[in-house]
Amino acid sequence: MYLESIVKDLFNQLHAPLLVLDTSMELVAHSIHEDAEHDATQVAMIVSRRGTAGAVESFKRYRVKYSTEPVRIPGRAGGRGHIVVTVRSAGQPTGYLTFPDLYGEDIPEAHLAAIEAASSEIGEALRDRMLDRRRGREHVKQLLAGLLGTDRLQHNYAVQEILAGRLLTPAAQYCVVVLEAGRRENDQASARRHLENAVEQITAAGAPRCMGAVIHGEGIVIVPECLDSDTLSGLLAEHGLDSVCAGSGGRADTLEETAQSYQQARTALQAVRRDRSRYGRSAAWNDLGADRILLQLPLETMSGFDLSPGIQRLFAAKNAEMLVESVRAYLDAGGNAVEASRVLHVHRSTLYYRLDRAAEVSGLDFADGKLQRELHLELRVADLIGLQPRSC
Repeated sequence: MYLESIVKDLFNQLHAPLLVLDTSMELVAHSIHEDAEHDATQVAMIVSRRGTAGAVESFKRYRVKYSTEPVRIPGRAGGRGHIVVTVRSAGQPTGYLTFPDLYGEDIPEAHLAAIEAASSEIGEALRDRMLDRRRGREHVKQLLAGLLGTDRLQHNYAVQEILAGRLLTPAAQYCVVVLEAGRRENDQASARRHLENAVEQITAAGAPRCMGAVIHGEGIVIVPECLDSDTLSGLLAEHGLDSVCAGSGGRADTLEETAQSYQQARTALQAVRRDRSRYGRSAAWNDLGADRILLQLPLETMSGFDLSPGIQRLFAAKNAEMLVESVRAYLDAGGNAVEASRVLHVHRSTLYYRLDRAAEVSGLDFADGKLQRELHLELRVADLIGLQPRSC
């Protein structure tokens, strides 16, 4: 309320609609008054609760962050421009005050004095807000670490604090979602920013209340419901999180059981890392099938030399990519050549020719039912360790 009071007092002096943004361009406060309408740019910021892409670009171009004076940003296509003031605490930027440029010439001295006085107060208010949010995030992080860790005392304390503080909507079931920055985020600072934004987007959604934090490079969110792959994918899409990957764990009937869901979520995320073609950017533990077991093998220490000699010969053969694809489709179809031909979009005789060729180079009998199960398993392991057949 303190910040809103400052904005209201300044509006009464300037008679201009005001917006306050923090340094991450999140909208923190704005004036509301019937006698002064917000322009289109301001309305867009109020609706999205963030600075627009155009505003972000203009702030950078006009080096607003480094100015100690009000900065005039011209309007586009002859429209009205805006005045932006960087607010500070102890000399460090904590946010921005912006309003339409209603003057057309020099800002009156009385208004400049009012802006300067309000900017100082807004800068301190934003600093206090930032510290409060940081303390809150640290508290949540400590509780999550205790809840998902192995120390029983910390675990029990975390459960009590989360329930007592209603940091999470009480529910009949929970699951844990683990987030990871996408491959294009090469440096750790950028990856962490994307994870923190993703956690913030999900946990700030409202009802039901989730809780989350970034811990040791992982975004961790506890959700008061069980998520399948489609729901998890929809959650990422809903918040525009196209720069992160996610895995969700299985159902936990109580908060005490979420540690197991967390481990399952990490396994699901590993499935995304190892087989993007099958899982895309998100996977749920409940939809992994046999991969639940395979992904808990020491895959990082395995190579093609751990597979049977026949599979090794198949992967090294001429036209191996085509042969492996045909064998995999045949095994996926349970030995049904008609179904495999349909999936591959080839004639059945073509499939039989390829299977005969694969059997010849590998020395394997693909008609053997027991061997089919073993080969199917080996090919899946080959996928998960990233073994690629020859392409020539």
